Amino acid sequence: MQRTLTLTPTLPLLSFSPEELLEEVRSRYVPDVLRPIPVVFTTWKCLACAFTSPAEPVVNIHHVLNHPDTPLEVIEFICKHELLHFLIPPRAVGKKVRSHPPEFWLEEERIAPEGRLAWAWLWLNLGSCLKTRPKLERVEVTAGWRKLELSPRSEWSQDYLQRHVAAQGDWSLRALTGQ
Repeated sequence: MQRTLTLTPTLPLLSFSPEELLEEVRSRYVPDVLRPIPVVFTTWKCLACAFTSPAEPVVNIHHVLNHPDTPLEVIEFICKHELLHFLIPPRAVGKKVRSHPPEFWLEEERIAPEGRLAWAWLWLNLGSCLKTRPKLERVEVTAGWRKLELSPRSEWSQDYLQRHVAAQGDWSLRALTGQ
């Protein structure tokens, strides 16, 4: 049985084009994904996800990130992560099928060394509406996101984010899922 999911996309409010950014990331970092992939903002519960169906591939990003103050670096990291799902499929690791097998994390680290900083920005700005789901290997957005929908966001500051990671530790998806 094929899973069907109805999504209601919203127009982007970012200060840059997410479609152009995703295409730039695809052509620069994952050129083996041979065709452009659409990106949409939705209110589905995952912070971001890739539907890798050959018939209708798409990258979904939660609407909570559809904000003029969301840094390009955060969306760029999310695009890199989600596009990797088109190259590195889930596979059994031990007794469990993992959406993010070890080779996924190695490739993400190679093409997205800014990942820990992007996660630090996400938790600093949206942590009150994010929920980790380690067994499902994902971060979900809770209903509380609507309270943050119009709130200001901090700028991307590598120095500040690096200090935050040094003080608080690694809050990346990889670290939170123990992989």
